Amino acid sequence: MADSKKPTRSGKPSLSPLAVRLSVGLILYVIVALLLAEWTTQDLPAHQRQRQLIRFSLVALLAGISLAALIDTLVTRPIFSLLAQVRKAADHNWDQPLKVPSSRGEITELGQALEDLRKAVNERKTALFELNQELEDRVAARSKELEETQQQLLQSAKLSALGQLSVGVAHEVNNPTSILLTRLGYLLSVADDEGFDPELIQDLETLEAQTKRIGTITQNLLRFGHQSPHSATKASLNDIVELTVSLLNHYAKQQNAQFFLDLHENAQAQMDSSAIEQVCFNLVKNALESGASEVHIRTRPGLFSVEDNGSGMTQATKERIFDPFFTTKEIGKGSGLGLSVSYGIVERHGGQMRVRSQMGQGTCFDVSLPQTGTP
Repeated sequence: MADSKKPTRSGKPSLSPLAVRLSVGLILYVIVALLLAEWTTQDLPAHQRQRQLIRFSLVALLAGISLAALIDTLVTRPIFSLLAQVRKAADHNWDQPLKVPSSRGEITELGQALEDLRKAVNERKTALFELNQELEDRVAARSKELEETQQQLLQSAKLSALGQLSVGVAHEVNNPTSILLTRLGYLLSVADDEGFDPELIQDLETLEAQTKRIGTITQNLLRFGHQSPHSATKASLNDIVELTVSLLNHYAKQQNAQFFLDLHENAQAQMDSSAIEQVCFNLVKNALESGASEVHIRTRPGLFSVEDNGSGMTQATKERIFDPFFTTKEIGKGSGLGLSVSYGIVERHGGQMRVRSQMGQGTCFDVSLPQTGTP
């Protein structure tokens, strides 16, 4: 009986228990009709009785066949049709709608119920698909967050190691720097009495200023190593940019490069000016060393950017650009510390440093800093 429910090779359902029961019912109907005819014609003469039985049997047989055909049309075929459609819809992921029989009655209600069930299954399937997609998106987003957090932790670990190294370097540099400042201060104090040439005095003053700058940088390295809070006040980013340009203007001419400034009148930030001056100096100097002919420096409230039209960077270089001791320069021309130290300075200010670059299309560093509060 189980095989009778499967489709035949032609795609139509095979003989079902319902069809068997209808056939048996038809046979019983004919037998009962013949018995009834036999009983009702027993008093008739033999020749009349025979004709009456034949006539009655033909009528009963035609009536039975008509009734079976009617049941087959109204019941059996619609049910088989619905079964075939349900199987086909299941094979097509419940996307194919069912054709509900147009006749009224229980078969139509059954077809409509199956169609409603198909729609519910399809809606649930769609909902599950969307939920699955949402979960995959969440997993992907969380994985990306974890990867970014891991990179930040790795960067922090590298900066911590660099900080310990910078403390030792800063102490070593401080001693000769102090001696230089002392000697330069003495020379300047006796310059007028000894009748030094005005140009020589100017050179001595420049040397003193730059030596003090070295001292400031070593102090920044000490703060970087100890992670100590620095003195932050609201200051002008334009002043820092203009000072950087004045210090590197001669070097830019040697590199056949030009500066283009876009300075906002209210470009201020909460910062340690000497530390951010070091950051700006490193970024502009790197831009000049990239082979750029143009260096664009832009300031906005709490933001400055340094963009060049130099050689640009590969994706692999961008991923390591802030790593301590990583450099693409020739041996002896770069320590690989400038950007990592600058990154640490900006991070301690509560700001962010981002890089945008493509090979052959230049590089842009964006530095954002807090505009209020103490970092």
